[in-house]
Amino acid sequence: MNKERVKLYYAAEIEKLDNVVRLIVDRKTKVNTLEIAGLGVYLHNFYNGIENVLKRVLEYKKIKIKNTQFWHKQLLLSAFKANLIGVH
Repeated sequence: MNKERVKLYYAAEIEKLDNVVRLIVDRKTKVNTLEIAGLGVYLHNFYNGIENVLKRVLEYKKIKIKNTQFWHKQLLLSAFKANLIGVH
């Protein structure tokens, strides 16, 4: 995967994440149980988008993630070590 392809992928994922945030933030009324469940789906989609971006950038940097049951944790640790994410 080349740098331009990573940039295009990143831009597309950021646009999707912006849409998810807009859908959540634009809520101005009280929500019912069904809508709360729907918001949970949006939150899940947002997190998946973040994971997708991290996976692509790590792939571009030639950092491999082992396909184990703990790959989510390994993804975050690898992204942290690569200075893609941090702790505040």
